[in-house]
Amino acid sequence: MATRIHQCGSYPLDANCICYDQKGAPKHHFKQFDESSQTYQCCNELNVSLKELRKFNTTEGGEIDVTPIEFFKTINSKGLTGCCYVDYFTDGDLKENLDYFTTNYEPLYTQYLVTTKLYNQFMKESDNVPDSDTTDIKCPNNYFPYILSYKSPDQVYYNNSYICSQTSNDAFINLSVGGEKIDYTIKRFHDNSTGEPCVNSSCQLIHGNFGNQSNQGNSLPVSKNKDKEDKTAALASLGIGISIIAVFLFIVFYHYYRNRDIRYTITNPV
Repeated sequence: MATRIHQCGSYPLDANCICYDQKGAPKHHFKQFDESSQTYQCCNELNVSLKELRKFNTTEGGEIDVTPIEFFKTINSKGLTGCCYVDYFTDGDLKENLDYFTTNYEPLYTQYLVTTKLYNQFMKESDNVPDSDTTDIKCPNNYFPYILSYKSPDQVYYNNSYICSQTSNDAFINLSVGGEKIDYTIKRFHDNSTGEPCVNSSCQLIHGNFGNQSNQGNSLPVSKNKDKEDKTAALASLGIGISIIAVFLFIVFYHYYRNRDIRYTITNPV
């Protein structure tokens, strides 16, 4: 009988579990044992929500403006993760080295950039946190509840966060890291009292927990941070492809007609 391969995320108590990235590649080096919970964890993903990061500073909320090394040390010391990242930014001389970390653990570094950028934009203020009384989702006056979905370039699956924003016209700010736009979208909640997308500071839920997928409705995102860039890139690729085909056809027809004229001259001398 074949032995089942267990993913540590699904079977954290199994000493033989294996870590994979979101594309299915094994990541054995990132498997760690958390002594406090006595579970195995995969530390190749930054599995800390934007709301949890409100515990990052001494007082709740506030901007996160620290180096990557300080960031990963802090989320461990604050108990926001059971992962110890020290080995990932310690070079062969046993010294903390940012270049070593960014070169050898680039996906984690990029997740740090994306996550802190989105946190500082959408979650650092106390008014950014939605609340629920099990029947409604609520934001402060002049703030509106939204579903923020985002991922880093190396990730396949989107992360969700629930935010309150003063933006009411769906014109959300463009955000970039490293010169590349962050892949994030914004959706509205479904307002069960109207059957339409939620456009008020407080809206009735279908189910009591606003993280329930049914409360998200099936409407298209109201904002896509990468939409314009992706369309531009697609059009540019299409233009290049058409140009290549045109040049190829020109060469083919040129040689065809040239060879035809030569054959005609040979068979029909003056």
